[in-house]
Amino acid sequence: MDCIVGSEETASGILRVNEKRKNKKLKSKSESKPFIIGLTGGIASGKSKIAEYLNHWGACIIDCDKIGHQSYSPNTAVYEKLVNTFGKRIVNQCTGEIDRGCLGKIVFSNPAALKELNEIVWPEILSLVKFQLDSMKERKKIVVIEAAVLIQAGWQNFVDEVWASFIPVDEAVKRLVERNKLTEEDARRRLNAQLSNDEIIKNSHVVFCSLWHYNCTKMQALDHLYFDLNFFPQNETVFLSIRLQKHGVICGNASICNHSAHSTC
Repeated sequence: MDCIVGSEETASGILRVNEKRKNKKLKSKSESKPFIIGLTGGIASGKSKIAEYLNHWGACIIDCDKIGHQSYSPNTAVYEKLVNTFGKRIVNQCTGEIDRGCLGKIVFSNPAALKELNEIVWPEILSLVKFQLDSMKERKKIVVIEAAVLIQAGWQNFVDEVWASFIPVDEAVKRLVERNKLTEEDARRRLNAQLSNDEIIKNSHVVFCSLWHYNCTKMQALDHLYFDLNFFPQNETVFLSIRLQKHGVICGNASICNHSAHSTC
């Protein structure tokens, strides 16, 4: 795995790695458009919590999971394609909507079916994301596109930086069993249908491990926004002041929390 997990004791080594990576940081593709961050990671990896922080700090969040849900709505082109492809068994007879649980059982146990689903849904989601960007009434300096399939779908070429959150597979299974009430077998099947942590990290500019306390991930995100992207977060004056006064490591694509291990790539 192309990832260093470090603590205070290994801070100097991580600093040298990140100093080299800092020079590779991408610039905005267009001065007239916002800086676009693609936020990705496996299911239950903590990316939604990072999106929550970024939204609180003034970034606009485009949630591709919610857009995907909208694209499944009755009387849409995606809805018709899904029913034609997978049959009326995926339709809830009471509501007339796509039964995502039923559809999930079909595609997560059949790679060919999952490929068909992605070929139907991914282009529509990207089209809706572009529409939202073009329709923004309020000018935002930073826009975050939160998408679990960002790398798989090839959307990393559409953003300025890729941020990723990851956790060990066993921890992801535990979270899915507790949060989504899945069996361990079903949880592992869903995780196996996604990119591995290795692949996600290899294709990302900034990497977070949400295994630690929320505040550690929060500090990493805040450091990168302020010190590397020159973005002053809204609603975080006190928190940012504390970060400026600390004598920790603040570098290219991550920071080291004083009391916990962190990941950087």
